[in-house]
Parts: sequence; structure tokens; C-alpha cells
Amino acid sequence: MELKCAVQTYAWGMIGSSSAVARLAASGKHVVHVDEETPYAELWMGCHPNGPSRLAKTEQLLSEYIEKHPQVLGEQVEKTFGEKDLPFLLKVLSVNKALSIQVHPDKAAAEKLHASRPDLYKDPNHKPEMAVALTPFSALCGFRPLSEIQDCLQSEHHLRISSHWDQREMQEVFLSCLKPPYPSPTFMPFSWLPELGSVIGEVENEASLERVFRTLMTQEENVISSILTAIQERIQAASPEERIQLRGDLFKELSLEFPGDIGILSSYFLNHILLQPGEALFLGANVPHAYLKGDCVECMACSDNVVRAGLTPKFKDVDTLLSMLDYTFSSVDGCRFIPSHDPSTEGLLYSPPVQDFCVRSFVVSPGSACNVNLPFFFYLPEASDQTTMMCSVCESPFCMKGIPSGSILLVIEGKGCTDSQKSLGPGKAFFLPAGTDLVIQSIDESPLRIISTAANISF
Repeated sequence: MELKCAVQTYAWGMIGSSSAVARLAASGKHVVHVDEETPYAELWMGCHPNGPSRLAKTEQLLSEYIEKHPQVLGEQVEKTFGEKDLPFLLKVLSVNKALSIQVHPDKAAAEKLHASRPDLYKDPNHKPEMAVALTPFSALCGFRPLSEIQDCLQSEHHLRISSHWDQREMQEVFLSCLKPPYPSPTFMPFSWLPELGSVIGEVENEASLERVFRTLMTQEENVISSILTAIQERIQAASPEERIQLRGDLFKELSLEFPGDIGILSSYFLNHILLQPGEALFLGANVPHAYLKGDCVECMACSDNVVRAGLTPKFKDVDTLLSMLDYTFSSVDGCRFIPSHDPSTEGLLYSPPVQDFCVRSFVVSPGSACNVNLPFFFYLPEASDQTTMMCSVCESPFCMKGIPSGSILLVIEGKGCTDSQKSLGPGKAFFLPAGTDLVIQSIDESPLRIISTAANISF
């Protein structure tokens, strides 16, 4: 069943046809035309009330169709989730300006937040999510390794602010230490904030990181402004090598987008990661993150719960975010999610540690064959040593084997058709009932690249 899906024009989206969302929405007939001055941020595929999909042929809401025909979800999905609704939401994102520093609550926290503040937290569900890059995609994700945070914050012992100094003495020392020379190449001036002086050397574990991060995130705006000014001067005086260490380009970009925002400082505590096409992040409950730039496919539990604390003009619920955060240290490599082989498509399976969703990606090559060894599904270079195989089920057109969950398919690139004569092209989205085999044939010179999502009931 072909779907007509919702497009979100948030301010942070890429403008006009530079947005992958806009291009896919136009070619998939989700919008009539693309306005070259409008930001196209997200394409939603699913049943969430903030952007519900409809059946293209009848305009019926997909949620209404599923409610009347719950068997299309699959028996195991109904038993697992107990609702006549899709447990997942699939999106395409085109990020031109940083999204907020944010976390998503676990199920228990989501229920409490929804009960107490339904105006802000509009549903009681958790929101684990996964982002799979379509183009080079940058993000902040999880707290940096302990050694990196210590290098960034730690000052020389003889310069550390004493906790018994009065406010005037601390202020004088603070102001004097905002100027060079600095004690180390990676030293950041915000470690001289008087309220941080007595604890900055204590970042030795998650508990001490929580104390320091909370102290920083609850400062007054004028204090944050002074620190940001000092960091800017520090970066301007840095050598090219030091500028890289100090994340000078990221600081400049965030400062232009959100001048004076506390989220700029919090970015120094988080991993800065660049995903290549096909690489993925999984973001469990309470993991701090912010998407910065690029296009991705995002899949999540069916929720829109976001707790924000920076890099946003929206409401910042700092106290709630600080109480929820997962303060575990992680590395950039530790943030990447590694897919596995998917027997239903002979492609890749991104199977996170939750039951709400998983993501599949696969490629159907010209000549109705499937390139099972292609590593990623978007902007892939041709490789002569990659094996081309025919489908093991039907021995000619590629066959996507039925799975025990209703699923949504999205064509990213290429042209093709199905055995039911449905045309396939970029932006075309379909709902596939549980247990349905789908025969696909490429009719273009370039590969047909498809992603799908379903409940992860095998987890």
C-alpha cells in the first residue's frame, strides 16, 4: 500500500531543493512543489498524530486502516505491544542548523513527564532512536572519554581557585585567567568559573562529572557570556593544530547559530562524531546528543518526547534533563552502531537493543539482481570485486522475504517496480503487512536502494 506522508518545515531544515527531504517528498508526491525559500526538515512515515501517514489511494489514515485490520501488524507485534498501532516512526532528516542538546526519557520517566506536563511532553512513550547517515552527517553524542574531558577542563594545580576565597577574590582570579598565557594547549577558560574552581579537578568518575556538568549548566546568562567570549579569544589566539583540538570550527558555527547559548559550552563535554553514509548511531534513553549537519534516516519508537537544554529557542527544561542524563563516558567509535547481515533481504540489519524498531537496508541492482555485498545503501561507489547474486527464492527478480511484523519501505534512489505493478522511485513509501513477500525489479541503470523498518520483535 503506497503512502502519502507528512513533511515538517522546521527552521533548522535545509532550504528548498538542497534538502534531501524536499527532493524525496517531491519525487514521492508527498508535496505538490518545493518552495526554494522554505526549510524542509523532516519526512515522517508512520502513525504519529503530529504527522500521520495516509493511504495514497484513498486518503485514509494508516492508523485507521491498521485499527480496522490489526492482523497487518503481525500476531507477535500485537502481543508484544498490546495496541493496534505501529510501534515505530520512520523519518528522513535534512539538518542545516544544529538541533538542540537533548535527551529522550525512558518509559517510566515519559509517563511521569506526560502526566505532569502534557503541554510539553505530549505522549507517555519512550523514544529510543537510531540515525543512519545518508550523506556525511555530524552529531554530538554521549559524554567524551574521561581523559578528554580532563584535558579540556583541568588546570595547573598552583592556579586552581581556592574554595575559601571570597567572591571578590574569585572574580579577580577568574577574570585574570581568561587571558593568555594558558597552562596547556587544550585548556579551556571556562574551567576558571569560580563556582567550578573547587570541583573542576574532581572529574574522575560519572558522579563527579555530574556535579561539574550541573554546575556549568545552571550558571547565569552573563557568566556564560563571559566564558564564551573568553573561549572565542582563546581560539583566535590558537595555532591551527590547537584550533582543531579546541573544536574551533564547531564553536564558530554554533556561536553564529545560537549566540550566547549554554549548549555551546556543553558541546565540549560530548563526543563530536562524523558518520559516513551507512554508518549509524543508536541513542538509548537519557543519552545526551544533538544532530549538527547532514541528511539521515531516523527510526524511533512512536513518540515525540524531547527534553532540551541548549542550542534551541524552544523551552529548556534544564533541571529535568540534568536529573535524567546518562553520565557514562564513551568514545567516538563506541558511539557508532554496527549493523549485521539481514537474511530477509540479504542486506544490512540495524537491530538495536529495543523491541520497538529495527532498520533494514538493501540494494537491487540493474538486471533484477541483488548486490548482497554492498556495505551501505546510499552514495555507494561501484566496486568490481563485489558479488552480484540472484535472489535465492525466485532466481530472477529480487524477493524481500516476509517478516512477522508490518513494515514501512522507503525508496532512496533508483527506479523499479513490484510484482503487483507498483512503480518504485525516490521518495516512494509503502506499508507492507506482516508476512508479505515482495518481489522487486530494478528498471534503471543505477541500483535501486531501499530502506525498511519494522518492529524488532526478535530482540
